[in-house]
Amino acid sequence: MLPLAARGSLLVNLCNSGPLFFRNQVTVLHDAAPVRVPDAYRRSFRLWYSVMAPWMGRVARRMLTVSEFSRREIAQAYRIPFAKIGVVPESGEHILRGCDETDISKKYQIGSKPYVLAVGSMIRHKNFDLLLKAIDLLGSVDCEFVVVGGGLSVASAAGGAKVMPAQKRLKHVGYVPDPDLKALFRGASCFVFPSLYEGYGLPPVEAMALGCPVIASDIPSVREACGNAAMYVSPNSAAELAAAIACVVSNANVQEHLRVQGFVKAASTSWRDSAVALLHEISPWLMLK
Repeated sequence: MLPLAARGSLLVNLCNSGPLFFRNQVTVLHDAAPVRVPDAYRRSFRLWYSVMAPWMGRVARRMLTVSEFSRREIAQAYRIPFAKIGVVPESGEHILRGCDETDISKKYQIGSKPYVLAVGSMIRHKNFDLLLKAIDLLGSVDCEFVVVGGGLSVASAAGGAKVMPAQKRLKHVGYVPDPDLKALFRGASCFVFPSLYEGYGLPPVEAMALGCPVIASDIPSVREACGNAAMYVSPNSAAELAAAIACVVSNANVQEHLRVQGFVKAASTSWRDSAVALLHEISPWLMLK
């Protein structure tokens, strides 16, 4: 039905797939995660992407993605010519819309101690196991941890009984509405993003837009998204992550420096700029039949 509805027009697909037998289309692939982190996906999904993505790279007039890192990944993983892939960066400014929840601590029973925020699902490459190990290394650092997102419980994600010490300092609140998420970002001493693989790294950009200091994995896509506005740690070192958390939570000057740098970096992107980049990418084919 979609090819029939789009007949005579350029079809723009923003969500990783499109009609397999329709040439006049531009399709966005956000990353190559089904190839790079296969254990995060069902076998049937991986098989579908292994056929669909390279085929879309052949039939579509242009492929787009969200970062230079993903451009390289998609070209390598799906054998799509590098020159056929354009980049339209994302922005975190959407997080600024609407109001904040005013009494977030009472709603989620967050205590008076400073808290560290993490956001994401519990699939393996989000690397929450590293956060749990880092919590156990923090010793007397006086803070708590709030995790937002669905999926497995934090305990089952990291292996049950061995995480009990960390569990005492951690609250998993599940999915939350946008006003609550905004308030959680604003109230946190810092935001931790320990991911092993990302196509871009939108959550830390959202955190920076709201003035929340960011500690993030030192991986290429997140470096591209956050620039010099985050404190980077190895995604394989719980000791590095624990030291970074201790440094930020206990030092108001470090927090303020990261906050200011984050505001500057977040303000350098906008969805208007993304729209202009998208129009630039698709304009050669807008009048083609």
